[in-house]
Amino acid sequence: MNTNIIAAEILTGGQSTEFALSTTSAQGPVLTLPNNFPAGVPAPCTLTVDVAFYVRKGSNPVAVAAVDQRFPAGMYRIELLPGERLALVLATGTGSASFTPGA
Repeated sequence: MNTNIIAAEILTGGQSTEFALSTTSAQGPVLTLPNNFPAGVPAPCTLTVDVAFYVRKGSNPVAVAAVDQRFPAGMYRIELLPGERLALVLATGTGSASFTPGA
């Protein structure tokens, strides 16, 4: 039997953003953090996607199918710096993603 352990901080609510995915690159929200967060330190974030996708990060990224990193559907713990965001794109079809900063 395989066991997957997913570690994620449960927040008070209202921090997540959902966005639709398709064969056109879609950007998630820009990461903003509280003033008391240390400068230059990446923040943990949770990305949950219901279909396989390609992803790129940056200040204004555009994801390109079959060129950028490909991931299967699932939940991912990632790190972003303030001002960065993710762009996701699908090779075919549609789907959705949920992004939660600080989780």
